[in-house]
Amino acid sequence: MPRTGRPLLTILLIALALLVIVVLVLPLLIPKQQVRDWIVARAERELERPVAVGSVGAGLLPRPWVRLGEIELGEAPGQPASRITAESVTLRLSLLPLLQRRAEVTSILIERPHFEMTLPGELPAGGAAGDDAPGQGAGSASADHRASGAFAEAAPAGEGIPLIGSGDGAAAGEGAGEGAAEGGRAAVSSPVEIEIHELQIRDGSLAILHPGGKPFLEIGRLEERLSAQFSRQAVIALEGQTEIDELQLHLPAGALGHGLQVRLTKRLSLDTNADRLEIEQATLALGELPVEVQGAVAGLSAGAPIADLHLSGGPARVEEIMAYVPASLLAGTEDVRSSGTLELSARIEGALVPPEPSREGQKELLPPADFTVDFSLAEGRIEHPELPAALEGLAIEVHATPDTLHLPSIALRSGTSRLHADAIVSDYIAAPRFRGALDAQIDLALFDGVESLQLSGSASAKLTASGPLDRPGEVRADGTVRLQDLNASGPELPLPIADLNADLTLRGEKLRIRQLAGRIGASDLRLTGEVAGYRALDPAVWTTAADGGESALEPARIDLEPARIDLELHSEHLDLDALMLQPPGGEGAPSGGRDARDAGDHGSGGDASEPIPPTAALGVIEGRITAEVGELVLNRARARDVKARLRLDRGRIFLESAGGLAFGGTVAAEGEIDFRDAANPRFDVQTHVHQVEARKLYDYAAGLSRFGRLGGFLSGRIDASAKMSGALDDSLALELGSLDSEGRLETQDAELGGHPLQQSLSSYLSVPQLERLEISDWIQPFRIQNGRLTIDGMQLRAGEIELSGSGWQAIDGSVGLEFELLLPPELSERIRGKVPAELQPVLFEPGEGERVLVPLEVTGRLPKPKVGLDEARLRATLRQRATELLEEERDDLEQKLRDRLEGLFKR
Repeated sequence: MPRTGRPLLTILLIALALLVIVVLVLPLLIPKQQVRDWIVARAERELERPVAVGSVGAGLLPRPWVRLGEIELGEAPGQPASRITAESVTLRLSLLPLLQRRAEVTSILIERPHFEMTLPGELPAGGAAGDDAPGQGAGSASADHRASGAFAEAAPAGEGIPLIGSGDGAAAGEGAGEGAAEGGRAAVSSPVEIEIHELQIRDGSLAILHPGGKPFLEIGRLEERLSAQFSRQAVIALEGQTEIDELQLHLPAGALGHGLQVRLTKRLSLDTNADRLEIEQATLALGELPVEVQGAVAGLSAGAPIADLHLSGGPARVEEIMAYVPASLLAGTEDVRSSGTLELSARIEGALVPPEPSREGQKELLPPADFTVDFSLAEGRIEHPELPAALEGLAIEVHATPDTLHLPSIALRSGTSRLHADAIVSDYIAAPRFRGALDAQIDLALFDGVESLQLSGSASAKLTASGPLDRPGEVRADGTVRLQDLNASGPELPLPIADLNADLTLRGEKLRIRQLAGRIGASDLRLTGEVAGYRALDPAVWTTAADGGESALEPARIDLEPARIDLELHSEHLDLDALMLQPPGGEGAPSGGRDARDAGDHGSGGDASEPIPPTAALGVIEGRITAEVGELVLNRARARDVKARLRLDRGRIFLESAGGLAFGGTVAAEGEIDFRDAANPRFDVQTHVHQVEARKLYDYAAGLSRFGRLGGFLSGRIDASAKMSGALDDSLALELGSLDSEGRLETQDAELGGHPLQQSLSSYLSVPQLERLEISDWIQPFRIQNGRLTIDGMQLRAGEIELSGSGWQAIDGSVGLEFELLLPPELSERIRGKVPAELQPVLFEPGEGERVLVPLEVTGRLPKPKVGLDEARLRATLRQRATELLEEERDDLEQKLRDRLEGLFKR
């Protein structure tokens, strides 16, 4: 190689090495912390809101790039509460155009951005947000100055931007607002041209919330592809497409947009000098409905964009209309086929975001955007595999403004069924109130088979309603509802409904039941009367009124005005076990079961799938019920010719009188049952039974029989009265350990045989006649407390055998009793061998032919208690008798002495 070429080659190799070093090493030398701090400070000054950037990255290969990670923009003072986050923002630039004072951005990628804003509850009057708040009212000179400065500095000529800094550009930026006239802006030019090949947003989302936090608009899976060009005249040309796969607009009538895909193709022009975005061409595809968009948006950089937009689309035939109608109108849209003709037009004029108060103390604020939206669905048709006939003639008209949402017509027909409704909702964003009317005649066979429900009959309604949507308890409804020959059955219904007819009248807070008659399961009922404040009976409102929603299971804590009832109930057969205790959708016996009731054990707490216990509704009811029932089933007990008067008071049932025929006799009760603590209901009642059959009573109340163990041993008829109080378990059965009772039992012409006490007494005394007694009279006062039955003053007579006693017996079978058994002479001789010789005169020599009184004591535990002679009482009796004999002899001696003395004096 010539010598003259070697220096040149050496210089080229050195330059190449330096270039490699710069490319590879320079990114490592960039002070990333300082860059991040500079970006955050700059962004916070321009945006006037807190900014956080988690990481900064940069590189030169394969082309220059900068990446910002974990970006978060906080709330701007004086603006509606908002928050913006993004997983990352990446910019890629071409290197060579930078040398020609031209920035060519090959791509901007924004990943997972999320914008969240809370709508203002009420615009502050007269600058109530505070005159000292930063920012300007839209349209003021200072606002335009700030906007101009912001655009100048954000443009490539802005001062301090490393890639394209220019003193000329900085000077232009610094003076941009100085000569601006009020309402105008200084012209801004750029020393370079910028071209962005692609701006892309991946998986973006947006949420606009009501002041209370409930969603108003939700957008998800947003994808954006844009290209942009920045001219030297500061005009930005944008072109691209937006795709939204998830959209939900929450309105009082229900959510709109579920399943609706939105595509927006647009060509836009942003003039940064005029701060105006022109829509040159835009087509918004709402599913199958194309909508043309025209207009402009000004004031974007001032933080208070002002729109002038017009939208028009249709009429267009759409094969799937479910996303265009409120979800609450047509719930359960799976397997639904629908079609209809849609038309949409809208106009939006004014400020899209309420602006800040002025720094100069300006009191007036620009009003929010004025808009009108008109939407109509005509010739709608809905088909479902489970519907016997299609729903036709579906027509919906919607007219929306910032203040009102008007639905002048909602119509539907199918066969002989028809429905027409209209409604208007005012102030629907902040405090929605509505008024509307419904006129419907529905053949229920139309829904036969839907959700596996078998239906027949008809329903009609003519109703008007008005009130606040967020407070259902204040909604007033007037009109009539009628049901004719309703029959319903299915797996979701706990009991089938048959031949139900109803004639109901609503007048504001009052529901007049002119007739409600039919069969539910095996029960028939006829109900008439009135319910005032009937909305309190709807479990759906309990959780909103209760603390945190959990109190819906505790009626005492439901903070609602109660429903006031005055009802008359007539029934030939009423099975309350099936109506009240069976879990919805469940099968078999009520929770707790027979064994739990008999044993008095605690229940398991009921079916965990049952959210609200059947007795919870009692917590929101006041009033009276009178009932006449031919046959009543309650807690497995059957009663006939039942008549009752009940008073209800928010979880308490007062039995003013209740009685009927049961257990072969009559049963009556009065008192109180308290369900205010749903987990621990209690009762305090006075019961009376007359001439009931003992076997039937004790077979039913097997748990209660554990106190006296008379079930299965006592037959005949008994009378009893008792005051009883205690607790009930989840199946409304008695918890034996809680029972506190005091009463009296009487019986005549009964038989007691085979009882463990009888067998023990008979075996001990060798008197087999005691194993079966024909009782002519039995009186037994008793008290039950702390799981123990106490008797005092018991008297029992069976022929010549009499038994008196006192003591106690517990539910675990342990006993401590003292008896005095009076036996005829022919039976008493059998026990002479069990009596000590010195005590035999006490028992066996009271007098010729007299009955013998045997004191006994019983201890231990059933079924084999220990029986013994009570020698202590015998010895006490012996001492008493000896004392009596001495007193008798003394009296005889004294009398003989007086007689003799009297004889002497007479002489």
